[in-house]
Amino acid sequence: MFVRINHAKILRKLREERNADKLSTSNIVVRREFSRTVMELHIMGLVKISGNNIIITPAGERIVEAYEAINIPEDKIPDPWINSAVIYALELAELTEHVPKLWKDMLEARGLWDNGITKAAVSVLEAYRSARPLIYITPEIAEFLIGLPPGPAPLDELIAFRDSGGYGHNVVNALEAIRLLKISPPTLEGSTYILTPVGRKVRRALLRTPIYDSVILIDERIVDLMQRENLSEAEVSELERMHLKSGMKTTSMGEELVESYKEQTKAEDVIVPFSISVEELTVMKIIEEFAKKYPPEEPVPTYNDLKDKVPGVNLGEILNLLEAKELVKRVEKRRKDTYELTGTGLEVLSKFRDLNRDITSSAVKSATYTIVGRPPKTEWVKEGRELGIVFNDITERGWFLINIAKRVHKKPFLTMYDTNIVHKVPAKGMRIDELARSVAHTLNTDESGVIKAISEAESKGLVDVLPNDVVILTLLGKVIKDVISMASTDELLKSRISITPTHYNVLLIIKENIGNLKKLYAQKDMKTLINEEVKIIYNNIKKVTSISLEEIKKTLQQLRAYGLLGRTSITEAGELLLKAYA
Repeated sequence: MFVRINHAKILRKLREERNADKLSTSNIVVRREFSRTVMELHIMGLVKISGNNIIITPAGERIVEAYEAINIPEDKIPDPWINSAVIYALELAELTEHVPKLWKDMLEARGLWDNGITKAAVSVLEAYRSARPLIYITPEIAEFLIGLPPGPAPLDELIAFRDSGGYGHNVVNALEAIRLLKISPPTLEGSTYILTPVGRKVRRALLRTPIYDSVILIDERIVDLMQRENLSEAEVSELERMHLKSGMKTTSMGEELVESYKEQTKAEDVIVPFSISVEELTVMKIIEEFAKKYPPEEPVPTYNDLKDKVPGVNLGEILNLLEAKELVKRVEKRRKDTYELTGTGLEVLSKFRDLNRDITSSAVKSATYTIVGRPPKTEWVKEGRELGIVFNDITERGWFLINIAKRVHKKPFLTMYDTNIVHKVPAKGMRIDELARSVAHTLNTDESGVIKAISEAESKGLVDVLPNDVVILTLLGKVIKDVISMASTDELLKSRISITPTHYNVLLIIKENIGNLKKLYAQKDMKTLINEEVKIIYNNIKKVTSISLEEIKKTLQQLRAYGLLGRTSITEAGELLLKAYA
C-alpha cells in the first residue's frame, strides 16, 4: 500500500460524489492528474470503477476514517502518508506495543502513534488487511522489475539502481502499492528492501516474454476471462495484448500472473531459522571420524569417547541439541549408548565443514524472513551477507538453510536458559535487552550469554526476535510456557538441562503403550514395577531411537521429578508436551 495525502483527500470526497466527471472538476485535484490518481486508488483496492462511477471500497472507507481521525495539520503530514515501512512498523507495534525511537518518530508524524497505536492506526491496518490490490505492470515497471535484484539488500542499493537506470520514483511507489515490493522500517544502519513472494513470482513470469509493449492489469474480471472457454474476439484480443493468451491458449506468463493475483493477500507461514555453531560442527566431525575409523558394529563413539576429543565444551548440551535438530541420533550398541550422524547431519557437515564462525538465527532470518515476505532488519542482512546466506538475493547456502529448516522435525530440547526465557516472556513480548537482564539476574550470569541463548531458543522455534528488538513467544513457545507452568515449575527452571529428545521419546512410548503399563501398575510391587516398566519401554522404543536400559531408567526418574509423568500415567503437562511436538 502506498497512500499519499491526495489519495486520502479524494477518497473523502468520494463519500459525497461518485461521478468521475463532477469529481475531476472539483478544486481538490487538477483535472490532468485525476485519472492517474483514481487508477492508483483502484490498483490498491481502495476504489472500484464502474463505468463513469467511482465506488469507494470498505478498505477505502477505513483510510478515510483514519485520515479524519488524525489531529495534525495537513501540510505537516509526511507524504507519502502510508507505505510498506509504515504498515510493517504498525503491525509490530500492534503485536508488541513497542516501537524503537526511529519508528516512533515516523508513526507520530503521521498520527499513528501516541503512547500506543492510535485509532487512525487501527483503521489503517484494517484497510490494509481488507484491501484487494491488483496486478498492474507497465512496460517501465516490467523493465525495472526484471533488472532489480530481488533482495534482501540495503535500500540505498535500490535507490542507486533506480537512479542509474533513469527510472522515476513512481516505479518503486507502484511496486509498493501493489505489494510486490516491501521496505523495512529504518534502524540506525538504514532500511532494506525485498521483493515479496508474489513479487518474485511476477518477476519470473515477466522473464518469460521479451516484449513489454502494453499495460498488464489483472483483476477479478481478467481472472474470470482467463478461466472461461468461450470468449469473444474482443476479449481474446485484450488478453493477447497483455501476453496472457495466444489465441485461446493460456501462456505460461499468463498462468503465473493469474496465480500471482490469487496469492496477492496470502499470508506465508514463518520459517523457524536453522542455526549451527562451530562447536556443533566440531562434535559432528569427530563423530564422522569414528564412523570412518571403526566398523559399524563397534560400540563407538560413546559420550566418554567424544569427551576425550573435545575438552572444554558442554558436550552433553551439544549432543542433545544435535539430536533435537535431527543431525545426530543415539544408537545402542552392545549395551552402550553411542552416537552417529543422520543423513541430514551428513548434508550439513558437508556444506559447512570448514565454517569458522557460528551461523546464528539472526543471520539466517535474512533469508527466512525474505522468503515469506517480511523485510528483514538491516543488521540481519549485513550478517547474512558476511556468512554468504544472502547477497542481493538468497544464495545457494541460504536456500540450503531454508530447506533444512523446513525439513527438520525438531524435538524438544530445553536448557535452563530456555525455560527461564520462555517463562519470563509476557503475552505482548519483551524487549531483548530487558529480557537478557532479567534472565541474567535470575541465573546469576552475564547478559551476553543470555543473548546467545535467546538466539538458540529462536532456532528451536520457541521465540521470535522481531525487527523492533522485541522477543515474542511463538505458538510452540506459548505451549511450552504452559507446560512449564503446569509441571514442576521450580524443578524445570533450575535444571541445567530439563527436557531432551530422550525425555520426549520415552514419554511418547509410554503414551503408545499406556494400556499395558496400566495393567502393570495395577499388579506389581514398586521394585518389580520399575524394572518391568523399563523393559516395556526398551522393547518398544526402537522405532524412534535406540537407548540403553539404564538411560531409560534415569529418564523415567527425571520425567517424574519434572511433573511430566505421574506414578501410573502421563500428567496433563506431559500430554501437552507430546501434543506440542506431535
